[in-house]
Amino acid sequence: MPNHIRAPYMFKRIAFTSLLAMLPLAPASAQNTAYTMFEVNNQVLVELPNDWTIVDGDHRPRVADLAKKAGVPVISVNALSATSHQTDSAAVVRVTFLKLPRPVTQEQARANAQRDVQATALNWKSKEAEMWADLGKMGIKQVGQPSFASETLAGQQAIVIRYQRTNASDASNPKQTVNVTQNHIVLGAERALITFSYDEGNKQAQAQIERIRKSLVIK
Repeated sequence: MPNHIRAPYMFKRIAFTSLLAMLPLAPASAQNTAYTMFEVNNQVLVELPNDWTIVDGDHRPRVADLAKKAGVPVISVNALSATSHQTDSAAVVRVTFLKLPRPVTQEQARANAQRDVQATALNWKSKEAEMWADLGKMGIKQVGQPSFASETLAGQQAIVIRYQRTNASDASNPKQTVNVTQNHIVLGAERALITFSYDEGNKQAQAQIERIRKSLVIK
């Protein structure tokens, strides 16, 4: 039996929530802000700006308010979806987990990285026509072509998918192009999907995403 899970199985459940990263809801706040640490599923630590908003269904508390209510330095959650509101765009961070049918170690992931990249690309391309057709009903269009790579994120082997799309709030405006990066990381019996997105023309959003990415700690 091969010592890895083939990428078509591992990565076939690409959530549309990850593809929809982003809606602007409020004006931008100051660039210099405090950060709060979140622990997701007891496996991923990430710092978010206090002026960001947590997306939890219809409930959208500010990070600062959650931190004050929790009264602890690290807030524990099972999954995370957070957005930074700008005047014309938003940055988004999502961290979710999916169960794997059998455990996969980081050593196995590294050994099979290039094969998994190729298989992930083939799997994506086999589904992208249907995927973009569905997103097109919401006014979202693909921009350019996706890329696939094997990279290291927070010291862990990751299969990385990058693509661009129009913003759901203004699909006709080329300035609203959104850059999306999906990081797929196997962690034993689960796969972490860490998604970053930001408006290509928004330097503040880009800087915040980079700051958040560098704060990641994966256990």
